[in-house]
Amino acid sequence: MERIILYQQVADDLKRKILSGEYDVGDFLPTETELEKIYDVSKITVRNAIKVLVSEGYVEKQSGKGTTVISNRLFNRLSKAQSFSSILEHEGSQLEKKIMSIDEVLPKDSPVQFDLNKLTGHISRISKIYDLNDKPYILLHHYLPFKLTEKMKYELEKVSLYQVIKEVGEMVNNFDDEFFAYKLNAEEQKQLQTTEDIGIRRIRKSYNHLGKMIEYSEAIYLTSLNPYKIKYEI
Repeated sequence: MERIILYQQVADDLKRKILSGEYDVGDFLPTETELEKIYDVSKITVRNAIKVLVSEGYVEKQSGKGTTVISNRLFNRLSKAQSFSSILEHEGSQLEKKIMSIDEVLPKDSPVQFDLNKLTGHISRISKIYDLNDKPYILLHHYLPFKLTEKMKYELEKVSLYQVIKEVGEMVNNFDDEFFAYKLNAEEQKQLQTTEDIGIRRIRKSYNHLGKMIEYSEAIYLTSLNPYKIKYEI
């Protein structure tokens, strides 16, 4: 049991370094001998840790060349599930993100309570809409327990939200996802340009390695336009 815990700890630390950019895509990880010294573990522990990263799609191991970082996406191989956006792209659909607004809200106006003492005392709200083949499809609101700089706001047009979260020294360790049937109100119908009143509501709560919530998101999917799909690799 100790060996399993130990190699998972090494794998988790290497993954953290990949996600933080210490090891970028295209970089080689230290050799097995170097990793043995860095973590003060055996060769079998190092090899098992690398196997974890390979299975999750973060690195590629080539005999005689070393171990190369091939992805730094946080949800790279989550439960071996293909992401919804990649499913849509594979089907030939176009999903386009538009940021409607970025502002700050008071704690009393936030739909969830954050442990603000551990972060910066601000709650930022990012409102987006996603068009599917030029038709409004997803209405999304992110809540973050820190203030966004002008640089971060600019970056949100180009990079993942989770890349921006890393800039304040936080990384998502795990999250909860909830989906349920939802009746759209008049304002939501207006934003999604529809008379349909039933969709799917998704709530995501993201946590760091200490169990502190660092992101809360609410999304509404207009499933009459396209159903929400999940594909798993077996």
